Amino acid sequence: MACNSISSDVHAVLVDQRARMEALPTRPELGLPPTRRAPGCPLLRVDTDSSTTFLQRLYNMLEHCPAHIASWSTAGSSFTIYDPRALETNMLPQFLHITKTARFVRQLALYQFKRTRFVDSNGKVSVRYHHSHFVRDDPTIPATTKHPRRRSWRPKTNDSTRRKQLKATLSELVASVRVLQAEIAATKAALLVEHAALDQIKTKCNTVP
Repeated sequence: MACNSISSDVHAVLVDQRARMEALPTRPELGLPPTRRAPGCPLLRVDTDSSTTFLQRLYNMLEHCPAHIASWSTAGSSFTIYDPRALETNMLPQFLHITKTARFVRQLALYQFKRTRFVDSNGKVSVRYHHSHFVRDDPTIPATTKHPRRRSWRPKTNDSTRRKQLKATLSELVASVRVLQAEIAATKAALLVEHAALDQIKTKCNTVP
């Protein structure tokens, strides 16, 4: 009887929770614009796992982002940022773990996104980004796109320049060796003079009765 009573209580709690969830207002009732999503394209969950790539998180953010802040273009081949301040405050920290728009722009540049100007029907100028491998209709592409490696900058030197540098270094070494040889010869001559003086002193000492 106790087990049946507990089961009834649990069932009642679940029914109550479900009723409360169904009573919650939807996005239109809250005054929020619906997310723009291509037909058949699944809505990605908010994923804070560090293993997800930047492009995966970016795609996820665009799927959840209110249309007045940022959204896909009609063709789904680019996205436009309408409110950079709201994007920096509300979206970037949650989805990309980025707190500054400047860093977000640098990441887009690393992935070779092309930046263009977009003017809407009201004459408002916004920023639009495009990448041939980042499209709304294929959410699997961001997961397979790797981060581009940074190339280390090295000055280009031709063979003649290297030969000149080696020749100059060799000349410096030869000059240093010659200076050392001269110093050794001078030290040797000074020692010989001192030895001769000592021999004279010893000879005088021996001749004294």
